[in-house]
Amino acid sequence: MPRRRAPRRRTPRAGQARRWPIGQHPLHPLDRFLAEELRREAPEVAERWLERFLARRGRRPHREFPRDVVRGHVRQLVEEIADATRAPAYRVTAELKARLARHARARRTQGFSLQDLLEEFEILDDLLAATLASILRRYAQPVDADEAVAITGRVHAALMSMGALAASLYYREEAERRRELARLMAEFGRTLAHEIKNPLSAAEGAAELLREEGIVAEPAQRSRFLDLLRRNLERIRRLVDDVHVLAESTETVAGVVRVPLREVIRRVVETVADEAEERNVRVVVEEPIPDIEVDGVRLYLALVNLARNAIVYSDPAKPDRWVRIGVRGPPVEPALYVADNGIGIAPEAQRRIFEPYVRAGPGARRGAGLGLAIARQAMDQLGGRIWLESTPDVGATFYLSFPGLEAVGAG
Repeated sequence: MPRRRAPRRRTPRAGQARRWPIGQHPLHPLDRFLAEELRREAPEVAERWLERFLARRGRRPHREFPRDVVRGHVRQLVEEIADATRAPAYRVTAELKARLARHARARRTQGFSLQDLLEEFEILDDLLAATLASILRRYAQPVDADEAVAITGRVHAALMSMGALAASLYYREEAERRRELARLMAEFGRTLAHEIKNPLSAAEGAAELLREEGIVAEPAQRSRFLDLLRRNLERIRRLVDDVHVLAESTETVAGVVRVPLREVIRRVVETVADEAEERNVRVVVEEPIPDIEVDGVRLYLALVNLARNAIVYSDPAKPDRWVRIGVRGPPVEPALYVADNGIGIAPEAQRRIFEPYVRAGPGARRGAGLGLAIARQAMDQLGGRIWLESTPDVGATFYLSFPGLEAVGAG
């Protein structure tokens, strides 16, 4: 019986890179050199990327973003890419996925399209190719052409994986936002019909009574029904305002208007001045207010609804009623705040307080319970977050944190 010949081990031909199974790729000195050099050059690559991005942004002057945050994000991406030079199979970590999700959300909020997002990765791809070529020329030993192509391919594949993931997260968030918007508006339509029915009926009744001669001839009666008509029309107007603000807060941003934070706060104070005076509430701006620019539309929507909420829930039993707006800084997380000494929010209500149509307590009869939901929606679109601290009968403080505020050192 003829003996079976052992299979011949194939060795790569001269100039041919060896194909290693996933997870068994030995760490070549060239891989280590590339990773270390690319990490070292990450800040410079991020700076060049930012220059190219800003040059492109010149055609879109309304697009704004916190430069230091974006610069740091790109630097971290380059460091991740450096790790991709070490192995043929790159896998996105959970931490990177979360960072890409924040980046995609911020870009969507700032009005960038999906194509714009993908172009950012194309810019980075071009820069990385040039950077890798420069690093390979500095390597002490001759570099095989196939090995150089393989390394460049791994880097390109890793970056394209990141870009594809960012794009899918962008698309998923946009689809979820649209579904939530459709659900919210349908629910709001039903609630609005119910909420507007009673004040409309009362206003119609008062108007009819004012046509009667006996009431017209009696000043006290006429004044009473005119006041009833005014209050109910005012309530209807507030409901219409809620619809308008809700529509503004849920639309996709076509452009972001950057204005000084101090200007946004000034506009909020002016807007709520009449309501505050009516309820004898002092609105105080606490210094220092940092000299930064913010998304004026979104932040105004959040702040004005928080300030109105604080005024509505002021405590009539307290002789000095106040609402304070300011910015806290390190050592705690920097955040914009709206604080009050009102009736507070019960612990069981705090869990649902940012949901539509949920009122903080029985003391408010104005509006449809949308103020805090609108504030949360605005912060979501800013790529930030909102939370609160409250003690019943003592007051409540709402905090707003968003990109661009993390570098603030107030106080």
